[in-house]
Amino acid sequence: MNSSLFRRFLTSLLLVASGLSAHASNALAGVPSSFGFQAVSETALLGSPVSGAAGAVGPAHVFSMQETEVHVQTKDGASVLRQKLDVWWQALNPAFAAADVSQPHVIYDSSSQRWIAIAAARVVPDSAWDARTFALLVAVSQGSDPTGAWRSWRFDMAAIGSSTFTPSIQSLTLGYNKKWIAVGAFVLDTNYRTSVHRTLVFPKAAALAGQAIVPRIFEDDASTSITPVQTFDANEERLYLVQSWNSNVKGSGYLRVTAIQGAVGAESLVEVGYPKAPAWAANDNDTDSFYGNAPQLGGTDLIATYDDRVQTAVFRDGSLWVAQTVFLPAANPNRSSVQWWRVAASSAEVQQRGLIDDETGARSHAFPSLAVNGDEEIFIGYNAFSATSYAGAYGKMFVPSNGGGYAPMPEVVIKSGEAYFLKHAQVNPWGPNTVSCLDPSDGDRFWSLQQYSVPLADTTGAWATWWGTASAPNLSVNSLDAWRAFHELPGDGALDLDSGSDQVSNLVKYALNIAPNSGDLTRSGAVPLANPDGTTLAELSGLPAARKESSGRFSLTYLRRKAVNSPGVSYQVQFSDTPGRWVTNPAATEHVLSIDPIWERVKVTDSFSVAEKKSRFLQLKVNVSEEFSGGF
Repeated sequence: MNSSLFRRFLTSLLLVASGLSAHASNALAGVPSSFGFQAVSETALLGSPVSGAAGAVGPAHVFSMQETEVHVQTKDGASVLRQKLDVWWQALNPAFAAADVSQPHVIYDSSSQRWIAIAAARVVPDSAWDARTFALLVAVSQGSDPTGAWRSWRFDMAAIGSSTFTPSIQSLTLGYNKKWIAVGAFVLDTNYRTSVHRTLVFPKAAALAGQAIVPRIFEDDASTSITPVQTFDANEERLYLVQSWNSNVKGSGYLRVTAIQGAVGAESLVEVGYPKAPAWAANDNDTDSFYGNAPQLGGTDLIATYDDRVQTAVFRDGSLWVAQTVFLPAANPNRSSVQWWRVAASSAEVQQRGLIDDETGARSHAFPSLAVNGDEEIFIGYNAFSATSYAGAYGKMFVPSNGGGYAPMPEVVIKSGEAYFLKHAQVNPWGPNTVSCLDPSDGDRFWSLQQYSVPLADTTGAWATWWGTASAPNLSVNSLDAWRAFHELPGDGALDLDSGSDQVSNLVKYALNIAPNSGDLTRSGAVPLANPDGTTLAELSGLPAARKESSGRFSLTYLRRKAVNSPGVSYQVQFSDTPGRWVTNPAATEHVLSIDPIWERVKVTDSFSVAEKKSRFLQLKVNVSEEFSGGF
């Protein structure tokens, strides 16, 4: 073939999309978590009316710390250390030997490569209720191995702070930055008449060194839950605190953001601002169900989803990322939902906000936890409840979209519930915590620890906790629904065959990792991919590349979504001696190179050489897969 004919071949390369894409469902289908294993399960001998999920992930281990026991495992689920909660804490310090330990929390601080754990301790468990003494236990590991040595401290709550009553610890929260470890403690007098929230701020360097530490205490008698953030910025001077402030003031709801600042030992608390959003209810306004109205399969007993306290907050890239349970609609709620925020830390200005919500009220979502990676992709773990399923564990990822907002990815099933759950006819407690965190050894891998319902002999249901993982590449825009959402296209497929000014349909662009409408045909605008074997293609996205091989045969190289992921499209290379009379060539050879879990690069080489054919044309045909026919 002469050079002019080869140029004509290149310019005659055709891409055709066949099959209409109409009436797509807006719902994103659930997909299973890529990997997971059980952390802790309630047993007849080792039970608790409520557990929640407390845990963290380190370089080589996952560490769960429940009301009943602690469990250190490898990242493939093998058990390394398993002890009752009391026994683990008592082994750290003989002073804890008389303690009845509860409400544990543990985090991994990747900047110092240390684990930080806290818990409440009822120090004199057998005395009369109004004489019981509560203490805060704090422990810091001496390295990244949670089975190694720890340093620990005990702080009697009656001996610190300005309150004169005997306080019992009702709830705890935990956060940190480069200078401080902060604990939020809501304390109530043993007669339930007086309460105060204490934020205890400990010098981090002294704690890491195992020295004596004395907390700086900030008290607030108007608040019940204030959450210190986990700070993923080694240079951030402030330690921020976030709380739900008022759920409905003239149609708007508010968070409150404050900050600890100043020198270590001379800290001050400053107001930052009050992020604002459309109103929600602080609970479901139904006192009979104790702040919860979540249905479940198998009966009419409802599961408590409590209130709108902020359950997780992190600092990254100058923003606060926050998640909470809310109740909707605000005036007369019929469901609990997950609300997440991105807030500018310096000004408390709302940058993004979203919901995980079922407007029909059939499904409730609650107890969210949140993690954010370096690409500002968000993973939220949560529990979901409905009359058609047992209480289970789920997750959803939100990724930055081209339009500047966030696009939801398909829901991930962390662990499906397995049994009806009833602990008390009036107060049927669940949670109240889940855990989501980023793997410190893999910046694209998220972990989530959550509670789910399990059967237990001679009971009306029990709980267990499950570690699940999901990675950012595996949650990429790997379905047509998700791709539409990512690029802010209509969910019903109305623009799938639109080509803008570049004459390439959006359906073909989805198939070839190209931005929609009049996007750059050489780049995806979303997922740049590596070029693993060094061909002349600068980047694995864009239109197919045709070239004449040294054998004298022509080849077509293109990017393909892997069929194992059911992307909804199929690909076919066709040949012709005359444009318009296209056929497949069974004798053509295909070479496939795997790129990642979603993408592969395909090179199809014709069986005829230039010497055998005076003219030769190739095209790539993209089809809507048969199983989706009429479903988009």
